[in-house]
Amino acid sequence: MSHSMRRVSVAFVDAVDKLDPLTATQGNPLGLQINEIRRVSSVGYAAPSQFNSRRYSRSIQSHDILESPAPARTNPSSISENYTRQGMSEKVDDYAIQRLAAHDDIEQLSTFKRILYRLCPILVVLTIGAYWIYFVLRVKFTIIAERSAHETYWMAWAFILVELFVSIPMLLHRLWGWHVVGLRKRPKLRLVGDNVPSVDVIITCCGEDDDLVLDTAKAACNIDYPRERFRVIICDDGKSKSLQELTERTALELFDNLYYRSRPKYPGVPHHFKAGNLNDALEETARLPGGAANFLAALDADMIPMRDWLRALLPHMLQDPKCSMACPPQVSRIISNRGKGSHIETALL
Repeated sequence: MSHSMRRVSVAFVDAVDKLDPLTATQGNPLGLQINEIRRVSSVGYAAPSQFNSRRYSRSIQSHDILESPAPARTNPSSISENYTRQGMSEKVDDYAIQRLAAHDDIEQLSTFKRILYRLCPILVVLTIGAYWIYFVLRVKFTIIAERSAHETYWMAWAFILVELFVSIPMLLHRLWGWHVVGLRKRPKLRLVGDNVPSVDVIITCCGEDDDLVLDTAKAACNIDYPRERFRVIICDDGKSKSLQELTERTALELFDNLYYRSRPKYPGVPHHFKAGNLNDALEETARLPGGAANFLAALDADMIPMRDWLRALLPHMLQDPKCSMACPPQVSRIISNRGKGSHIETALL
């Protein structure tokens, strides 16, 4: 009897998950254990021979050697077949995903805060319940006051009606927090090895300082990712000639996967600001050698990505076909500037 009830409950939950587009996934459809590595199929993604981000043919420089993947990265060809999911290819060119920890924010969230975080559904129920108790008591006491005074308090009822309508967004926000935030459980994953999907990194800017934009571009080029598998494109809506010259010089001397783009704007034709800049970048990547990359990543001009930025985000997209966008948290830090004051740096974790 208990076995039958369990099967019915599991079937019911699966049906709800399929019907409800807002259902939060557990973030680990592969069922990876801590430090376990598994392959996912690379079918449908551009092969290394089909995409190359490098603009210039030159010999290997010192910075290329320094930026090679750390020894901890495991080559997919050396992964034991025990780590291969049943029914999937064991080809060497498949992508390899490793689970490092149970939670992706393990460095930022203490155990106490995590317990409070997991109590979110209970707190939501208590908040909604307390509000409706207050609302019912307010209506009740208004009726009692009217009966005692033998008159109708129209303004009191008007305020009650207004408060009812104002409470609707608050209640929806609480339910959204219960539905999404309280149920989120995302593991810390990493894409390991040199066989990785291709990525176009777009940096949108318009009028920012050249040094600010170039620092972001250099940080984006200097991430732990095979340089021939990703491009960094500065999309400048400000048409800065100096920024273009700095970018081209940096691409020639340091990072030959760095590009500069300034879209044309015509009088009387809406250019749609940042959204239009991104759409133009999408069209531009299709015209570059090798065509558009498998994935598109966007950065603002003041966002400094961590070195494992792409390796941390892409596994969530590769393992779950329902995941179409992954957004990392932004952390602001005060950085010393050699006695000349300080500035704030925004980092993507």
